[in-house]
This record gives sequence, C-alpha cells and structure tokens, in this order.
Amino acid sequence: MTPVEVNIDYKKLQMFGQICRLKDGYIAKEIFNHRIVRYVNGDSQTVGFVPDIYRLLQKYGMIPLFDAYLQCGAFP
Repeated sequence: MTPVEVNIDYKKLQMFGQICRLKDGYIAKEIFNHRIVRYVNGDSQTVGFVPDIYRLLQKYGMIPLFDAYLQCGAFP
C-alpha cells in the first residue's frame, strides 16, 4: 500500500508537468511562470504550489528538470 503522502506528491508533480506542457498564451501558464520567477528571485511572499513543487523536485532529485524549464521553457 502506497503512503498517502506519496500519492499527493505524485498528483502535484503531475499537475506541474501538465502546466509546463501547456501552450504559450494560456493564462494559467503565464501566471505559473510569473510565480516561478518570483520564487526563484527570492520573493518571501511566495507561498503555495510553487514552493511545494520546488520542495518535491528537491526531494525526488528532479531539480535539473526545473532548471531546464526555467532556461528554455522545455519540459520532457
């Protein structure tokens, strides 16, 4: 039986991937990218989904995916 935390982590990472794969021009993607930039630039006001995703990417060793998305907007 899988722990509930792992299932929640999986769903959050799945949503992250879906947002990253959206075509440019979708308002959800624009807001998400804006929040990511604020978080990376050290905005202490940023709470919620983006810090959670960053924590999960660190936890599962997936930070290179995040860095690649930030640099070129590509997501596998």
